[in-house]
Amino acid sequence: MRIGWVVLLGVLSHVAVGKNLDNRMGFGVSYQNFNQSPALSLKFFHDNFIATNFLFGFNTEDNSYLIGAKSLRNVVMEENMNLFIGIAGYVLSNRTTSLDTGLEFDALLGGEFFLAGLPNLGLSFETGFGLRSLRTTNFRTVGGAFASGSVHYYF
Repeated sequence: MRIGWVVLLGVLSHVAVGKNLDNRMGFGVSYQNFNQSPALSLKFFHDNFIATNFLFGFNTEDNSYLIGAKSLRNVVMEENMNLFIGIAGYVLSNRTTSLDTGLEFDALLGGEFFLAGLPNLGLSFETGFGLRSLRTTNFRTVGGAFASGSVHYYF
């Protein structure tokens, strides 16, 4: 009977250590809903909890571009997954009949997964709310599918 309690206490006292990304930089792609095309993404973790993500994307077919930054904070860290909250700001441009330029601000909730055999490859998803001012001003949800996430390789 005592062995059962020892095993139970051992399981309950096990602390899940999150993926340590302290002072690591990741490079990859991010799919943004604005122009339905990938953006180059550079993510840097200042410590194990705070990250800054820079994005740059363009599409010469419709002459659109996106330049932005995100500030992210890990709130739950598990062995192969980190859940985060964040804010983002973008400068957007799109040409329809004329060149339109605007801004977007997002409040985000997301997660980044790490596969057991590929510890440096992070797969992210994000969702949240956004305020966009391009031609008109609208309040909307962001995310919505796994494809609106990102993939980063950490060095």
